[in-house]
Amino acid sequence: MKKTMLNPEETMNLLTHLIVNNKVLQEQGDVPLALNIEGRAGIGKTAIVGQVCERLNIKKENFVVLNLSQFEEVGDLVGSPIKQYQVAKKNEQGKVTGKWVYEKELDNYIEKGYSVTNSKMSYAEPEWIVGKTEGGVLFLDDYSRASTRFMQATMELINKQEYSSWKLPQGWTIVLSTNPEGGEYSVTDLDAAQKSRYLTVEMMTNKDSWIDWAFKANIDERCIAFVSLNPDVLQPVKNREEVNPRSLHNFFKSIKSIADYNKELITIQILGEAAVGPEITSQFTSFIHNKLDKLPDAKTIFSDKLTAKEVEKLISDVVTKDGYRADIAAVISRRIIQYLLNELVDINEHILSRVEDLIKSDCLGTDLKFVIGQKLVNDSSNRFKRLTTNKEVVDILLE
Repeated sequence: MKKTMLNPEETMNLLTHLIVNNKVLQEQGDVPLALNIEGRAGIGKTAIVGQVCERLNIKKENFVVLNLSQFEEVGDLVGSPIKQYQVAKKNEQGKVTGKWVYEKELDNYIEKGYSVTNSKMSYAEPEWIVGKTEGGVLFLDDYSRASTRFMQATMELINKQEYSSWKLPQGWTIVLSTNPEGGEYSVTDLDAAQKSRYLTVEMMTNKDSWIDWAFKANIDERCIAFVSLNPDVLQPVKNREEVNPRSLHNFFKSIKSIADYNKELITIQILGEAAVGPEITSQFTSFIHNKLDKLPDAKTIFSDKLTAKEVEKLISDVVTKDGYRADIAAVISRRIIQYLLNELVDINEHILSRVEDLIKSDCLGTDLKFVIGQKLVNDSSNRFKRLTTNKEVVDILLE
């Protein structure tokens, strides 16, 4: 069966809905649904589940991550076997009351006049769930990398949110993460019975979704530009399986403090090969040699120390120097949109005039000017509403 393909933002929205929907199911006496997020290693599956928990104000301690591939004892996952006794006691009216108690509690109940009527083996709550309250997410990471005995142990938990004698608290959702089957990863093939216990979507990453995430994660804009101009680094390639968004992020973090890449090329080369290998490191150093790490940033573009003509020349020098470079123009456009919508607080007369000058200039393509204008006009804060009253700007955007 073909899986639904989602980008990270779509996956977050789906999981958000499912957690809310699961609460409704439980209120109606039904069992919540579990979600399996399948995808390559390092694309951010754990991170997006954590972000959903933050979005829904789920307590940090109620976001429980269990990496099944690292468990050694089943008891660590589902609790240790423990004996329970059924005890009963007759009250003054002759009514018999009974309950199941753990072995360590038995003497206390016998002292209170209870007698043992039955016994059974059950399981104590595992350490990871003890003391947890309502509303949480249990994330079973690397589910398909676990051994069969751990998968079997979680079946009842996934299907009923309970295991033998204990249950998950009210309002919890179970999320699994798996890697694709088919040879690239060492995984246990999941049979139809297992797959029918949960919903499955396949999460993918692409240039646009990664860039949106990167701006929010405060990744260096030079690194964002590199991925924008070399989107192939996000895709799996034979003999380059170790390179993924996580390893790229590690590389970018390792060079974050370097102000001038040209002065630290040897250090960047060493760190790059350690994180993402020689092929992508070579692409990154070529990116530096071609001075693409020095593309104008939004703060410079909107600086009141530069005239509109100077800004137009600054952009034209890199966008149209060797023929129109749509990819470079797109990088600059994204920087402009990100800066105006998410970073800049004070939208004054100078900023609005500069936006109008950019739209009227020829330094960016018509399609990109339209995207910039559309994003700004549709901003819920209405800070850029003035653009709709400028006839010359409107005419250009409607060309």
